[in-house]
Amino acid sequence: MQELLKSLMACPNHEKEEVVYLCKDHDTTCCNKCAMADHRKCEEVKVLSDIVHDTNVDCFALKTVLHDLQQQSENLLEHERKHEEFVSKIESKALSSLKTIKQKLFDMHAQLESEVLSAIADKKKVIGEQIITNNKNTCQLIPNSSQPLLNTLRNLERMNTLFSCSSALKRMRYVV
Repeated sequence: MQELLKSLMACPNHEKEEVVYLCKDHDTTCCNKCAMADHRKCEEVKVLSDIVHDTNVDCFALKTVLHDLQQQSENLLEHERKHEEFVSKIESKALSSLKTIKQKLFDMHAQLESEVLSAIADKKKVIGEQIITNNKNTCQLIPNSSQPLLNTLRNLERMNTLFSCSSALKRMRYVV
């Protein structure tokens, strides 16, 4: 493991020298000799210890930000879970209310249907009784009222016969 670390810390050009700088222009690490000779004109040559320190500072700030984000995410997830639970309860209550209303409507319809059919049956019975009564009265009236009519017709026939006879006699007198 230490050999791996030594090989990573060794300068690629000068094996006995440790890397001290990072040249961002060439994206390579280098020792003091390389920095003076090869990277003197580069714009961004940084000391590795400064980069590590800045990275540690940035990492701590990043850890704090990530922790805050995680806490906020957990709070949002809990809020969403509660909201979903609330919506489910509302849906359940709405379905229950709709079932209750539906049953009440069915009951009201059945009661109304029963009342209407009962009223129709009562009216039908009354009308049927009136028809029977009217038929009886009509049947009783016809024989009673027809008898005087029959007598009147018979009298008219007799009178007509008498009138015909008298007319014939009168005609005979004129002829004789």
